[in-house]
Amino acid sequence: MVKIMKVENKPYLPIIILIICIFCSVFSIYISNAIVININFSGIVGFSLFFLIMILIIFNYKNDIYLYYLSLLCLPGIFDDLMPQVKIGYEYEAGFTTFPIFSLFDLLLIILIYKYKNREIRKNIIWILIIMILILDVINFTFSIFNYRGEYLGVLFRGTLLFVRLSLIYILLVSIKIDKYYFMNLSAYVNMSILILSLGSFFLSIGKERFVGGYYGMNIFANFLVMLTLISFGFFLIYKTKLNVFYLITTIIGLIIILLTQTRMALLSLLFGFLLMILLLNVNYRKKLSLLLLGSLSLVIISIYLLNTSQFTRLLVLISPIDYLQNVDLSTNTTLGTRLLLWEATLQMVKDNLFFGIGAGMWNFVRYEYGVSFPVLLDSHNSYLGIMSEYGIIIFILYMFFIILCIYKSIQNIKKESEVQTKNVQKVYLIAVICWLLTELSNAGIYKVSIHIFVWTILLSLYLFKPNRDIGENIEK
Repeated sequence: MVKIMKVENKPYLPIIILIICIFCSVFSIYISNAIVININFSGIVGFSLFFLIMILIIFNYKNDIYLYYLSLLCLPGIFDDLMPQVKIGYEYEAGFTTFPIFSLFDLLLIILIYKYKNREIRKNIIWILIIMILILDVINFTFSIFNYRGEYLGVLFRGTLLFVRLSLIYILLVSIKIDKYYFMNLSAYVNMSILILSLGSFFLSIGKERFVGGYYGMNIFANFLVMLTLISFGFFLIYKTKLNVFYLITTIIGLIIILLTQTRMALLSLLFGFLLMILLLNVNYRKKLSLLLLGSLSLVIISIYLLNTSQFTRLLVLISPIDYLQNVDLSTNTTLGTRLLLWEATLQMVKDNLFFGIGAGMWNFVRYEYGVSFPVLLDSHNSYLGIMSEYGIIIFILYMFFIILCIYKSIQNIKKESEVQTKNVQKVYLIAVICWLLTELSNAGIYKVSIHIFVWTILLSLYLFKPNRDIGENIEK
């Protein structure tokens, strides 16, 4: 039997978690730097341990999956600094830092699985696919240990956990009821996370030319924010309640932050997502769209006036992309030229290590052998090429099949659904996750623990959603 999760009509976050998220988001850069610079700084370590224990107690007491989602999106990585660490690069590289072998979110995920503890796993095609990926992942891990003679054991183990989390997410989601209210409640927490992340991003970006996203990074933060903003925009269109203003505000905030990060791929994906929702959602959107455009335009003008306008020069590429591509100098352009070099090197890694890959988490070590000699901590800047190079072509094919299968099943669920508003709810999340998948063509955000857990949660939730359920009153009421 599947344990039915209690769903609240008005999901509001307990005040303790909200305070923790806001406080840690705003001051994460100072806390993280203190821990990295001096691990013996007992005040900072004690502070982190105190909040870590508090979060674990809250999750053990209140098994609320929405709290997990909000913590996943908003809590910075200061707690992971206390976990066992490995080096994903050399110490002379700019931006060098250590990375946790496992994360706080792994512990919280296991707690939730234990609290729901449904032993009946639906042995469908998606579960078989996940198990196949997991088995091949373990085989690749074993092969890489012998290949590197045990030298990078911690790095390889950390990389192997990527697809272990995929199986854990599935085990959790089959234990709860996934219906329209599940997605509605999740949207409210997504909006909270946008507010918290924007507040933290503002403080972290003071004195910088581009907006940053704390432990998310710069471009990865903007790309991830695309998915969150599109969810807000979608519910702004389909909701007819007092929360409508809340969704409007967070949509505009998300749009402005993406503009200020100057990440072109994120902005293009966001606009593409806006267009898809306007075309595919069955709503009367004209009045809402006018409000959104008016509010966004006003804030853009204010932002340009208050900030140095030179920060927006990169966005001019969107006005005349053809002229830009004709005149771009790959030898001096640090975005397009560098990416082409990284992609070429990654493709060569794939050719040389077709079946087993170079090893999970080994890209930044191996890249020097393929002509990428910049003394900077890097990744493939394309999650699909990155997975193919590190895990091998077989796992990559299975992983892409997993994504395609989730999207296909979601489309089938939408077609079978009889209620218009339930169709719209599913469409919002499907469009949002597809747009994020497009941004991964130019970045590798999939390696961020919080990002791949959340993205896979959305994909599997859409897959497991059952159409034509008797789910109570209409969303408009």
